[in-house]
Amino acid sequence: MPEATATLDDLVRDHERRLYGFFRARVRDDSAADDLAQETWVEVLRHGETFDPERGTFWTFTRIWADFVLRRHWQSLVRDRERLDRDVEGDDSPPESTVGAPSPALASEDASTVAALLRRILACALSCSRPPNEILAFGFTKLEWKPREITMNLSDSTLRDLTRRLETDYVAVVPDPEIAEAFAPLRAKLEQSLDELLSDPRSKRTYAHVPAGPTGPLALGAYFAPDANRESTVTRWWDTVKRTVFRELRASGALDESDEANPREVRAS
Repeated sequence: MPEATATLDDLVRDHERRLYGFFRARVRDDSAADDLAQETWVEVLRHGETFDPERGTFWTFTRIWADFVLRRHWQSLVRDRERLDRDVEGDDSPPESTVGAPSPALASEDASTVAALLRRILACALSCSRPPNEILAFGFTKLEWKPREITMNLSDSTLRDLTRRLETDYVAVVPDPEIAEAFAPLRAKLEQSLDELLSDPRSKRTYAHVPAGPTGPLALGAYFAPDANRESTVTRWWDTVKRTVFRELRASGALDESDEANPREVRAS
């Protein structure tokens, strides 16, 4: 149907799949891609009277609003001080409640300071003394994936694929070479077996069901105990990595010793 004579509803229907594909390739999550596509159609319909087929195609018009919605999405992630505040304050509540009002303590910080905090915490998490399945669960939780979403949507992916995906998503949020460099320790873990990575006998017993060999080629689902509640397991992995990260931050001096009881400052330098 020629765009000059088509109704706006017809044009939307003609481009639904294409728009969804645009977002799916960038956010790599079905639900998020669908949400962003719907937000874009809201903007397109709201500004539909400004579409002029003589100035460009309807897809070009839609892409303008898709870029706007995607940029707004990433900016909202960077501005979401709550996830950083949870790290800084050492809150022990489960990650089901990561979305909230911006932290008053960080409300006046600029984007570069927030990015520095994220880099510091991420680098420590990716190099901490935990197995890669737990580190990946922590990383996706920090991007506001719920334990249910992780178990439902990521269990069939290998740790190697999840590492690439997590790196891509973090670089999209904070486009900084240091983010990519921070993933080197995690990538190295993927070439080792859990037997090599774990020294604690209790941890080795916990993962006794995991097949031998490098950790990277195995799916995330292989690391769940057969009779365990997977959502609870993800929450436990997240909490264990968080505690390890803050112990190592304190040991390195990145966390003020005076704030150990109720830490509120992580040095960005």
